[in-house]
Amino acid sequence: MSISCVRHEARTAMLYCLSCDSPICVACSLSTHCDHQRMDIAEFVEERLLLLRGQVVDVQSQIDGTRRASEQLIGTFITASAPESRTYPPLKKIPLDKVPSAEIL
Repeated sequence: MSISCVRHEARTAMLYCLSCDSPICVACSLSTHCDHQRMDIAEFVEERLLLLRGQVVDVQSQIDGTRRASEQLIGTFITASAPESRTYPPLKKIPLDKVPSAEIL
């Protein structure tokens, strides 16, 4: 697969203009982009691929961390909502003369 020059679509881009962030052909590198910072397009593509691969690894690590945290939260929720794990405060003993009377309807 070849990459076309941004200005001359019929020409293969052999360089990448870092100043313009564009793929360019040799003719453009000698004219419009002669004072710009350029590099071989194959090297540029390889650098970008390495950068993207690193970003994929970082994102995958974040996904894995989020998955582990979610699983822990779900486990905590399930444990906390299980009837046998519920704890209630002890009942207070109230003397019978202090219990309010209830009227029967």
